[in-house]
Amino acid sequence: MPITSHLFPEVSVQLLAASRGPGPLEWVTWLAPLLEEPLVVRGGLVAVPDRPGLGIAFDADAVRRHRLD
Repeated sequence: MPITSHLFPEVSVQLLAASRGPGPLEWVTWLAPLLEEPLVVRGGLVAVPDRPGLGIAFDADAVRRHRLD
């Protein structure tokens, strides 16, 4: 059964890559400014990170700059 994603492609890209019937990856960049290595799109495709877990590493300085006090 085809599946698709909604929001947070940084998480969904892993699920779609492991799926037998992946659909499109919804692309939003809201989280990208907070990440050390945002996802990269080349030729309409996103490379699945090969880092452990979901492959997400937050940039501590960026998180501090965007923090609401």
